[in-house]
Amino acid sequence: IFSKFFSVRYGRWYTPPRTAQEAEKHQYQRKNSICRTKYYHGFLWRRPNDLLSQPIYDNNGLIVGLQSAIKGRLEGFDSNNNTIRIPSPKTMPPFMVGETIKKDVKLYTLTAYFKHPRLICNPGAQDAKEYKGLYIQMGNDPEKEYMEIPLKLENLPKKWKKAECVAKMGTHYFMNLSKKLNCEELYPVFLTYTDGKLGAFGWMFQGKPPKNNKYDLNWYYLPPNLYAFTGLQKDYLPACMLNKNFQINGIHIWLRPPSEQLCKKRPIHTPQPCSKTTTTIVQIKIYPRTYYTGTANPPRAPCLTLIFILIISIGLL
Repeated sequence: IFSKFFSVRYGRWYTPPRTAQEAEKHQYQRKNSICRTKYYHGFLWRRPNDLLSQPIYDNNGLIVGLQSAIKGRLEGFDSNNNTIRIPSPKTMPPFMVGETIKKDVKLYTLTAYFKHPRLICNPGAQDAKEYKGLYIQMGNDPEKEYMEIPLKLENLPKKWKKAECVAKMGTHYFMNLSKKLNCEELYPVFLTYTDGKLGAFGWMFQGKPPKNNKYDLNWYYLPPNLYAFTGLQKDYLPACMLNKNFQINGIHIWLRPPSEQLCKKRPIHTPQPCSKTTTTIVQIKIYPRTYYTGTANPPRAPCLTLIFILIISIGLL
């Protein structure tokens, strides 16, 4: 069962609205008038031009999911380093075709629900708690087409391959990751576990999406020299992912406080420093139900290009 805080850090502190009523007060706009749509279930709310963090609410107005979207004109690379369109058909689902926005630009979405999808639009589920688990939408009818993520590591299928542990993130797991993986098949969902329990999940994909909007909310950006930030090590990656022009983008979504995501063995922190450029590394704190504005002053470290990171936190009891 998930606890009751839900926080985002992206240049300033901000707590996403936990109810539809709060969403309306904070300039979010409801995008659908019926609960069951052909793209997702629940009521999706979006701030103007903000596609990264779109909360979904149920019939009770409680937050039950999160959707992120990208525009379908991104470019990436296949296993032969040829340019391809992103998302690749090999990653659909969980990437789903979404709505068409202005200038005939198609959106592609990734959607997670925090209670069983059949409860989201069920009028009889009035007493259902906000959070029941983690479900990734895998088709146009999420009540039937979904992937349930095990809350315990012992139940995780073997196709999820263990990577490294990252301090305050946990041990990462990636779908079918190996040296033989075709880059067009890089799975857009990753998981982390700590002490045998699900601690976080997130989205990842190729390409270079444009900067987001006035809210300073951007995908994190990882070229090959920064893979260690997501627990990836070069010795088990396919050669195509080591292409200097290859880039991973995504967000990291906590289901338990980062302070609980500890590494028993040697944790991964940052790549070895070099002398050319600098980076801004985001530091996180969790403050339940509290809104913060203003900017932070994170420390600087040598060697890396600038990173923008979206951090969303939900807690597990």
